[in-house]
Amino acid sequence: MKKLYALSLIGILLSACEKEDPWTRDWPAGSLTDGFCISFADSIFLNHEDIACYDMSTHMIYLREPLSLLQDQVLSELAEIPFTVYADSKPVYTGKLWPAWFSMIPSGPFIQYPSFYPAYVVPIGYRSSLFTTRPDTLTDPREDAIIVQALEKYDQLREGLSVSIDEIDVHPGGGVSFSFIVTNRDDTNYYILSPEKMGSGLFHYFTNGLFLYNQETGWLVPHEEEITPEPWDSWDPQWLDLLKGNSSLRYSIEYELFDEVPPGHYDASFRFPGLSHVEQSDIERSRGRIWLGEISASSVLTLN
Repeated sequence: MKKLYALSLIGILLSACEKEDPWTRDWPAGSLTDGFCISFADSIFLNHEDIACYDMSTHMIYLREPLSLLQDQVLSELAEIPFTVYADSKPVYTGKLWPAWFSMIPSGPFIQYPSFYPAYVVPIGYRSSLFTTRPDTLTDPREDAIIVQALEKYDQLREGLSVSIDEIDVHPGGGVSFSFIVTNRDDTNYYILSPEKMGSGLFHYFTNGLFLYNQETGWLVPHEEEITPEPWDSWDPQWLDLLKGNSSLRYSIEYELFDEVPPGHYDASFRFPGLSHVEQSDIERSRGRIWLGEISASSVLTLN
């Protein structure tokens, strides 16, 4: 919510300015290849030669060079312009460029702008048109087998991370604690945000924590005091843990203040966050690579 509010302010201010038609500019355009490609409107802007890797856990494309279209992301004329994803020279799915200041929620694949990520990162989002509290059960066109094969052809596929909720404990006197496991599915080492090194207040700023839901109680949430980075878009290498390739780390968080949790069956959800404001020159570190993005975990809790 904090990030969405900031983007909304940016969008409102910038959309009021007159901008030239973005499609009359001399955008660099590539050609359709047998790898992973994206066209915006009628032009191929990205093909496999532009891509360093694709993180399947976040559906983020990491480019070899920043995309000029995204560097000029203040253009209000870009709103709802279509894009098409190709694999093996075949169209697989379509989506839209989606302004962050729109009050409507996008349906289907979308690329949001302005973005909190630098222009060398292209995150492709997806929301189903059907409401569900278990988004992991939906059919996701971004994970089509032909896309996976096209990325593997040029060694650009990265599985990224997964996160799972391990245990949830509701304390009799109030409060909730839970543990989660972050797993690296690649051979590459990743640097990830550590709640232990950051402290609970700063980590909570990035994630909003554990949520519990059922129809009787609605959403039950922690009431953790947030600590905001100064400045808000800064980060510190001391916040990071090294998660080695094909290994896992387990973390525990305790909330002293949490909504009262009466007996019942609950859907539990948690978003594990990564950094966003990392320049291309900083993403590779001495022993690994900084992981960007966000992934979700869901579980069920039965409280008698």
